[in-house]
Amino acid sequence: NSAREAVTHLLRQGRPANDVAVLLPNDDVYASLTPGKVSLSAEMHKHVTPELTEQILDAGHNLDYVDAESILALGVSHPVMVMPHVTRLSPEVMAKLSDYVRGGGKIIAVGGLPSLAPGFAGAQRITSQVVAASQALQNTPGVTLVADDTAVGAALAKAVTPDLKLASQSADVGFVRRKLADGDIYFIANTSNRQVRTTAKLRATRKSASWWNPHDGTTSAAQVTPALELDLAPYESRVLVLSDGDAAAVVAPSKPSVVLA
Repeated sequence: NSAREAVTHLLRQGRPANDVAVLLPNDDVYASLTPGKVSLSAEMHKHVTPELTEQILDAGHNLDYVDAESILALGVSHPVMVMPHVTRLSPEVMAKLSDYVRGGGKIIAVGGLPSLAPGFAGAQRITSQVVAASQALQNTPGVTLVADDTAVGAALAKAVTPDLKLASQSADVGFVRRKLADGDIYFIANTSNRQVRTTAKLRATRKSASWWNPHDGTTSAAQVTPALELDLAPYESRVLVLSDGDAAAVVAPSKPSVVLA
């Protein structure tokens, strides 16, 4: 319908604004596979657990996933990266992580830092390089080691200010934020079959805040300080627009350009 199309269009604007990257331990999963069970995605839940995801979301953040290949190609741009029980990484990736931390990035390593080569070829030599790199990384400011998944939320709270923090823990409320040059767009959703009433604190600050109605394109003023009041019906979603100018201009659909022959 038109409302759904309007929201879809809106959430394509700007760029994602997730603070947390979770490193997928692909090499650890590959090492644990057995004949007949060779699906990376099917076994990943043993490493990237529901508890870990819940800790990140409840801490007031959204997340992206990265892996060794993406780090080698693009580096890490998120303020914080979580390494969930990662034991196998190449020296090249470890060097990228060292650069990331020296550049101001923060790492939360669950269960410890890598200590093994990612493959069998030259494993003894490469393992010694990985161990040396981990020892150096462990002594670098910005790197935090936690024992298990349940400690990730507290570590995140010390590492970075929450993006959207609910007054009451509610795993049923999720959000997506898109960052624009002159505004921020929050898509906030109640994924449960019960009403949710709570307040939330936002990290993003702009001159004005408005609720946007995707059905008719109208906006209404929203109060975000000291906290945002949330009253969401079962499965209800709402769009909050923070802007330094006219909120209506932020959410207005762009007009296609016309080229005259």
